[in-house]
Amino acid sequence: MAFAGAMMFVSAAILTIVGLILPHRPGPDPVADLISSAIALVCAAVLIAARDHLRVWFFHVLVQTGNVLIAAGMYAGGPTDTTEHYALLYLWGALYASYFFSRRAAVIHTLFGSLTYGAVLLLKEPNLFWVSRWFVMMGSFLIAALIVNWLTQQIRTLARNDSLTGLCNRRTFEEELGRALWRAERDGRPVCVVMLDLDNFKKINDSLGHSAGDRLLKEAAAAWSGQIRQNDVLARYGGDEFAALLPDCSLHDAEIVAGRLRLAMPPRATCSVGVALWDGKGSKDALLTRADEALYEAKRLGRNSVSMAVAATASKP
Repeated sequence: MAFAGAMMFVSAAILTIVGLILPHRPGPDPVADLISSAIALVCAAVLIAARDHLRVWFFHVLVQTGNVLIAAGMYAGGPTDTTEHYALLYLWGALYASYFFSRRAAVIHTLFGSLTYGAVLLLKEPNLFWVSRWFVMMGSFLIAALIVNWLTQQIRTLARNDSLTGLCNRRTFEEELGRALWRAERDGRPVCVVMLDLDNFKKINDSLGHSAGDRLLKEAAAAWSGQIRQNDVLARYGGDEFAALLPDCSLHDAEIVAGRLRLAMPPRATCSVGVALWDGKGSKDALLTRADEALYEAKRLGRNSVSMAVAATASKP
């Protein structure tokens, strides 16, 4: 986000300066454009230097700063017909907001840019002849922003979710697990991971067909989703294996949740469950490995059961 914003400001400054060098209609002194370009370069430098320490609100302010710079440059740049091409820069802020922010935020940023542009035109052309071209241009920018935002959300959904069950995929689960462990270490709270595997799933696929197997996966995912808290994360980890992330959950409570998940299976189907508690210092891979080992212990003991992982510090026999 920071790098993209920096490139946007640098590019705007370069295009403005080159536009002043290239042949163009004579206008007033270009000092305003040069000042705007200098401010844009300063914004870019701040983004690059502090990119790891900036909060989301800063980027909202950044987009509006760009809109104000565009408006100021157009207002101080002389007649409207000599600065009209700078209005295209409003599209950059709209597309940036539509990609990185929510749809609501993208619309608000685009509308604010439209208002600043309209204010400049009103001050320079009080006869209102500009309303038609303003409406067409800003309406086009808003539609483009909405389309980009919709496509972005679709791509992110496909990248983060399993297409069959609608649950998080493995990549998303591991990202959420990493964040949960960071928060747990900071706050000193427990985190548990539950691994689930459908029993005899290959036999179901072989005897009833893959459509029956897919139906079972979707039914199990739907049933399990109703057994966890809102801040828990349920994911299809791969094939017929699922995982649940239980932040701020003790081992005892995780065992209860695991039991509910096992009993929530669709009729004539069972699952094996492994549960592991984070030891407060190990990596997420180590935690997942312990939960997976507990899962396979449940399968070894006859399936359709819950197995608890041994403590990380305990020695194996």
